[in-house]
Amino acid sequence: MKKGLSKKYFIDKLNKILSHNKKIYYNLINEYYAKKYLELFINHKFKNKKFDFIYHTDGTHKKEAIMNDLLPHLFSILDNLLDYNKISNIKKIITLNKNIIQFYADDCFCNIELIQNSKKKLKFGLDNLIVEREIYEKNGDISTFLRCKKIKKKIKTNNPLTENIKKIIISAKKYDKHSEYKKITNNFKKCCNIFYA
Repeated sequence: MKKGLSKKYFIDKLNKILSHNKKIYYNLINEYYAKKYLELFINHKFKNKKFDFIYHTDGTHKKEAIMNDLLPHLFSILDNLLDYNKISNIKKIITLNKNIIQFYADDCFCNIELIQNSKKKLKFGLDNLIVEREIYEKNGDISTFLRCKKIKKKIKTNNPLTENIKKIIISAKKYDKHSEYKKITNNFKKCCNIFYA
């Protein structure tokens, strides 16, 4: 997305791509982390009043291009944790390496921090039950966890890209293309709504 082009231009372009019935690749792999989050808090009843998402990467994008790079990751988690109909009251602070975005997803206040050119970090959570992705290396083996310091609990995770590929292979015969395209379209439209607000 570019500021010089309209939101309608990108929505029309997406609809044209999807109408050609071809394979497309779109990164929603962080859905896996959302599912692991729900496993960690399987017995917890959320009030869904606040959602935090902090994503620091070693990317090199600047200003609005940071949103362009990282917003799909936000919605691939948020949409799997929260059932909502509308985004409203969007506020943004854009600097060279940082984007702070705040909005409401229905009644849930969402606080988003996206930073590039920084040490990698992913934190997210509902109602102040924030998890942080932690990666450990020992003797060439890598272990990844989502850890919630507030309740002193953690859950082991696999590589989300690997899990996504497994899901595609396992469900290839039952693959619901219409449902996946709808998910991609919704994610993209939400990204556009934030980008052009």
